[in-house]
Amino acid sequence: MRCAPMAVVWLTAALAVTVLGANDRYGDPLPEGAVQRLGTMRMRYAWTESFRYLPGDRVAVIVPSKNWIDVWDLSAGERLDRYQIGQSRIMFMDARRDGTALLVVNTDGQLIEWNLAEKAEMRRIETGQAKPTVVLYSPDEKRALTAGSYPPSIKEWDLGTGTELVAVTGDNPKFYVSAAIYAPDGKTACVGMGSYSPGVCLSQYDLSTGEKLKEIMTSNRISGLAISPDGERLLVASRYHAHEFRLDGYQKLHQFRGHPGYSVYSVAYGPAEGQILTGDGDGTIRIWDRANEEVLRRYAPHRGRVSGIRVSEDGKRILSFGGGVLVEALAATGKPRLNMDRHLAAVQAAAFTPDGQQVVSGSADGTLRLWEVETGVSLQLMETGSPVQAVAVSPDGARAAAGCKDGAVREYYLASGKLRREIPGHSGYVRDIAYSHAGKYLASSGDDGSVLMRYGSSMDALWPTMRTLRRHRGGVLAVAFSPDDARLLTGGRDRTIRLWDTAAGFGQMHLQTLQEHRDWVVDVAFATGGQQALSADRGGRIILWDLPTGEPVRQMQHGTSITDLVCCPGGTTAWSAADDPPMACWDLTTGEQIAAVGGHAGAVNALALSPDGRLIVSASSDTSLLVWQVPQP
Repeated sequence: MRCAPMAVVWLTAALAVTVLGANDRYGDPLPEGAVQRLGTMRMRYAWTESFRYLPGDRVAVIVPSKNWIDVWDLSAGERLDRYQIGQSRIMFMDARRDGTALLVVNTDGQLIEWNLAEKAEMRRIETGQAKPTVVLYSPDEKRALTAGSYPPSIKEWDLGTGTELVAVTGDNPKFYVSAAIYAPDGKTACVGMGSYSPGVCLSQYDLSTGEKLKEIMTSNRISGLAISPDGERLLVASRYHAHEFRLDGYQKLHQFRGHPGYSVYSVAYGPAEGQILTGDGDGTIRIWDRANEEVLRRYAPHRGRVSGIRVSEDGKRILSFGGGVLVEALAATGKPRLNMDRHLAAVQAAAFTPDGQQVVSGSADGTLRLWEVETGVSLQLMETGSPVQAVAVSPDGARAAAGCKDGAVREYYLASGKLRREIPGHSGYVRDIAYSHAGKYLASSGDDGSVLMRYGSSMDALWPTMRTLRRHRGGVLAVAFSPDDARLLTGGRDRTIRLWDTAAGFGQMHLQTLQEHRDWVVDVAFATGGQQALSADRGGRIILWDLPTGEPVRQMQHGTSITDLVCCPGGTTAWSAADDPPMACWDLTTGEQIAAVGGHAGAVNALALSPDGRLIVSASSDTSLLVWQVPQP
């Protein structure tokens, strides 16, 4: 639960009717009803299987689960065009060197060549291959190589006539073609297989006969291949290492280790002579001195596996996809070419400052950001060093506290973005965090089953004293202070809500246990001046409680997997976030749902209401936050 005192909000209509045709700070359209986006969705995709540099500082990228190709201007971060190619979902893509045409394969096994300038289909070939995994232009761009998954197969085609030139089909359904690349002469191809079983091989095939010339190596999965600029060497991504071989004779030249605990998903030659690149499962890219097998530089443009790497023709930039975002970085520094304000991973938490003008967000990318609501500008970036699960803002608006995955609470000065202090205590994720309204207490809850309540003489005290509250059996997922700070409400995986007296002596703090939920209690809140409580569980049920009697007053059902809950102290309305629909508003006097609003490209993980009750912010796995205007009576 992450909210501050606010005015009572009366809703007479759904949010979606309040604002039409609005744009964010980058000029991109907002979902209907939203008034601002904190972050950006530019070059953001849930997943994409392939992308290619095009001449003129452009990139072509597949839109996941669609039959679309987007083309972006990398110098400005602006989308230039979107092409709809065929009727079925596009799986993989390649591009001509001069950027005039694209080659795609779709879920129907169709090979389509597309003219970019004319926005027209040039040719279509039925490959007969199920679940295609590869499409490539030959070095002379007169032929194409395609691969299918079940059964594993590779085929080569004459693009001029549509004739099948060669077909090689495997008979083991446990394996699939995971990567392929033409040799520089175009007469052979190296093909990598993938499987959950050991014994998968990287092999080279003669494309004139379909004969397997050599099994080059064995691995659980081959995930990426690259040919050196001189055409003499092959670079391979597989499991925890990258390997380099000579194409002439298949001699193993180098093995690049340095990826502890993570698989290598992508490889490339460059950016300078004698260097190679590896993309890791943890979102990092390493630049190696290939001769000495030493890491020269390491940078982390992503928060998720790096599924592809491309080097610009001049070697000055590196384009990569990982964690849902396409990023072009400067090869010399690893810094993004475009400085777009954004989180690089799911936004897990959000809180308004007391004046309602700013929002603090916490992300799985290990950062806090301070945003100006009106402009959408990020004012501060605070590196926590650990994924952030919960956020709270102090009552004076001077500080923000982050509850982190490593069990620590980190407090920052918002004006400077500097760390004020790091407070260890939990052994496991910090799931929720809250300042008391007067600033005397700071409470946090964690997966270790504890609630830690730190307190001092005033808002500026360093909380020299700490109490540990242990009554829950399992992780404690939510904490909330009553309006007078006299009581603390907690909810946890044991399906209970517990009420505590903050001023009582140690051992006498536990007042009450509320039991009605049949799943984890994921959030709690006080309502009606502290006389009632609101709780939500993972099964989608919301319960309004009468605290003097400990009895449920009313129950509501919001789909499944509620992630957050906010309500006004007046107790008339509450908002919940869940997978379906993403956001809902409830009339607590009747239990009726009076609004349902969506607009994110991913799940909504957290909500925050402004102190005056006029704005609500939703934080999403799509790495952005949306600001919505709440209709007033």
